[in-house]
Amino acid sequence: MVNKQKTARAMRQFIPKKAKLATMGGMDLEIPNHSGDNSAGTILKTPVNDIDIPNKAYVDDAIAGIPVVPDYWDRTGTTLSPKTPGDDIETAGDITGERLFVDDVYGNQDTDLRIQEGGSSGIMVRGDFWRDQGILAVRNRVGNQIVFTSVFNVNNDHDHANQANPTMFFHSETDPNTNNTQWGSITHDGTDFLFNAGTGVFNLSALDVTTTGTIKAANYQSGDGSAGITQSETGVTDFDIVIKDGLITSFTKNN
Repeated sequence: MVNKQKTARAMRQFIPKKAKLATMGGMDLEIPNHSGDNSAGTILKTPVNDIDIPNKAYVDDAIAGIPVVPDYWDRTGTTLSPKTPGDDIETAGDITGERLFVDDVYGNQDTDLRIQEGGSSGIMVRGDFWRDQGILAVRNRVGNQIVFTSVFNVNNDHDHANQANPTMFFHSETDPNTNNTQWGSITHDGTDFLFNAGTGVFNLSALDVTTTGTIKAANYQSGDGSAGITQSETGVTDFDIVIKDGLITSFTKNN
């Protein structure tokens, strides 16, 4: 059995604690040599104090316990991009920044910004560079509609049923839980371009209306009510009307 004390003494004979480098003016320049000298600390399986010297097993175990983070990203300047082009980025948290760019970096000639649930899009904004068109698209998951409303009312139901055709609704500042009739809408039903409203009239304000087409209505009446015609009035097939400030200001029967 090896005598550990004798072995240690023998090793100290060959490893001086000080090495004489030079002599000047009768004084020696010496630098301590602590290689192999563990007197400044204790070799422990698990170090306790700052100066404790860990053994190899402890170091190996500590390194093995550090989780390895996969390197999925390339960095160029301040830009991060997936190492594999086309990889998706998913998060259950927020993405915060000053600007959001959706760039056709892969040359597909179209880019999408989709708001979806369970992988199914409800609203999509597309830049279609191939066909020279920008698209705002909806589907039945969001009622086939866009509601333009106050930010203070975004958590309220605006009470519009699922639309047969894509429709845009414009609401007043009023909370729809207080009054849900203050809206106007535009859509195309496949035959006609339609304006509609929950309450009030279609008011053109201070605009004049000029058309070479046909204006159709159940009845026509001047702003002051002094002249008018209804569809039940027979024999009148030709007439002129002038609309000003949102009202019919002139009505002339030609036959």
